[in-house]
Amino acid sequence: MLVRGKDRHLKLETVPLDAAASFAVLQFHGSHYPFFWHYHHEVEIALIIRGSGLRYIGDAVGHFDEGDLCLLGSNLPHCYVSQPLRRNPVHSMVIQFREDCLGERFIKAPETRAFRDLLVRAERGLQVRGETRRAVYDRLLEMLNQPVGSLEHLNGFLWIMTTLAQSDELYPLSVAGHAPLAKAASHERLNNVLKMLDASMPEAPSQSEIAAKARLSPPAFSRFFRRCMGKTYIEYVNELRIARVCRVLLESDVSVTEAAYKAGFNNLSNFNEQFRRLKNMTPREYRTLARAPEAPAARERRKPVNSFGGRSAKKLPPSIRIT
Repeated sequence: MLVRGKDRHLKLETVPLDAAASFAVLQFHGSHYPFFWHYHHEVEIALIIRGSGLRYIGDAVGHFDEGDLCLLGSNLPHCYVSQPLRRNPVHSMVIQFREDCLGERFIKAPETRAFRDLLVRAERGLQVRGETRRAVYDRLLEMLNQPVGSLEHLNGFLWIMTTLAQSDELYPLSVAGHAPLAKAASHERLNNVLKMLDASMPEAPSQSEIAAKARLSPPAFSRFFRRCMGKTYIEYVNELRIARVCRVLLESDVSVTEAAYKAGFNNLSNFNEQFRRLKNMTPREYRTLARAPEAPAARERRKPVNSFGGRSAKKLPPSIRIT
């Protein structure tokens, strides 16, 4: 999910795995989530305990808030981004595991067919919502208090996977599976484009401007971007802007019109059309739904997660400071 370095190129992340465990359970603390577009061979369960911002999952862009829970398939590029806030440090945790972490015979057994189906669905990235999210949230926090490599850890992992496999509250994020690019040059070019977009929003460069910066002709850039992201450059920019509008609608009382202009939309008719296309509702309907007490984006008061109840003698999941 996140790493400590400042390298912004699409990068294969090496997951630190304890020799005494079959999967990694990690915590992350820091002032913010930096832009780090990366992938890894491991499947990932990612939970945001504290923090909010934008998440990039394959070709999908969306807002995340505290309590956001996603299941990310193997080799699916992703990135969580937020602004530095001294008074509100971020905190998240992940479980990262190979598909055969419990043995090849286990994952191929008839009884684990639901697991295999879940992992195929996770290739697109899945957001967990509703009662499933709340139940898995609590179980993940319990795992922070359990020693690495323990039977409790294994039981928690299997319970979470079973719950996700049996749930109908998992929603795909990416339009299609999004495998990393084969060539290092394409990695760097795409990363530079996404980096420029992130830095320039809401005033995104025109396609011809960003094509020139990518040292491609407009037609070649159009083909390159569609091949990499599964959509046109304009469609992707609109998704970025709509994600920013959603965050403003959720976190402030500004009018829908002002939120649209702040996100870079200069035409309200186009804005409303794009919003309805992506969210299947109007901006006002989204604000009402998102602020409802039981809405997935609504913040919930949870028990403290930084205290380990005097279990310091046990080997607990590591905490990584993001720099």
